[in-house]
Amino acid sequence: MKHFIKAILFIILIQSISYAQTTHKGTVLETLQVENYTYVRINENNKDIWIAIPKLDVKPGNTIETSAGIIMKDFNSPTLKRTFTEIIFATKASVLDSKEQSKNTTTSKVPGIFNVSKIIKNASDLKGNIITFNGKVTKVTPKIMGKNWVHFSDINANTDLVVTTQEELKVGDIVTMEGKVETNKNLGAGYFFYVIIEEAKIVEK
Repeated sequence: MKHFIKAILFIILIQSISYAQTTHKGTVLETLQVENYTYVRINENNKDIWIAIPKLDVKPGNTIETSAGIIMKDFNSPTLKRTFTEIIFATKASVLDSKEQSKNTTTSKVPGIFNVSKIIKNASDLKGNIITFNGKVTKVTPKIMGKNWVHFSDINANTDLVVTTQEELKVGDIVTMEGKVETNKNLGAGYFFYVIIEEAKIVEK
């Protein structure tokens, strides 16, 4: 949030601005994630608008509401290498349908223990479910976006699966864990995962 507010203050100093007088609410059509904030293109009253908000886990199809903000004309983003004809910088945003979606979506635990190859092969069927899996740790990137990013391989095969976790693991560990399978995860900045396991916890080490 601090980085986002600083970015807005910097923009105020270097470009002419006007102010959005009302909040904004609409269906998300597109998202672009950068380090400290999220760009969203929403449909509001049959009009497409771009809004930049503090970092938020939001996906196309979600409904969001933002605070009033600063309207920027011809704003150039060096990170995205893109110029927006008009974009609103808002300091607050929330996903309105996340609670409702959680009521209507059930997450089940799939029986059995999966290896990396089986997870990748059956990713579309496993999406949204919690599974138990095992493998060998081949790479660890700690403390990125509040998570440890761990690469797993089958014990006797050259495969690769990314897992996010709060567990402390090291290269060479062979562990059994539980986590939720997600597919087609786009984090922006070129980071796209066909399949990823999130919020994994150790079952056996």
